[in-house]
Amino acid sequence: MLSTALLAITIRELEASDLYKMTEYYNRFYDELEENPEFGLTLFDKKPSLLDGMGWFLGFQKACAEGNSVGLIAVEDDDMVGFCQVERRRPRSPVSHRGDFGISVRKEYRGKGIGTLLLRNMIERCRGSFEILELEVLAGNRAARHLYEKFGFKSYGLRPLAIKRSGRYIDEELMYLKL
Repeated sequence: MLSTALLAITIRELEASDLYKMTEYYNRFYDELEENPEFGLTLFDKKPSLLDGMGWFLGFQKACAEGNSVGLIAVEDDDMVGFCQVERRRPRSPVSHRGDFGISVRKEYRGKGIGTLLLRNMIERCRGSFEILELEVLAGNRAARHLYEKFGFKSYGLRPLAIKRSGRYIDEELMYLKL
């Protein structure tokens, strides 16, 4: 738990009872994307329906139960303020030692150490289950790249023209961490 004069954050695993919190959390990012087309998350073209969200959530919960995914959330006063996930690349295959990493923090909570807490906890949680964590980050997102580098992620390439938003292309930097 992180406690400051302003925040009391708990990091814990995503639970089945978090479905509605997760839906509300995810949908908030659509407003931010409208404000900032260079926003760091790659979202669907429109907000998913509750049924679509439930489908993703149940699939993710199943993958967690099978040891193929890990989901951690940051909570303040029962309000979800951050989410971090790792999903195994093709289970039961020669690439199953690799995990796709993703992280997000609500706009009003960024810059307060929540991403650092989530990342630190996720790395520890993944040791012994994954050998390599991989991620893509928008090439212009210096704050995120700095966070990943602080934890030892290394850049191994650039995916040019990876994302197209509002008629503009955005490159992605590819990074990995050997656990």
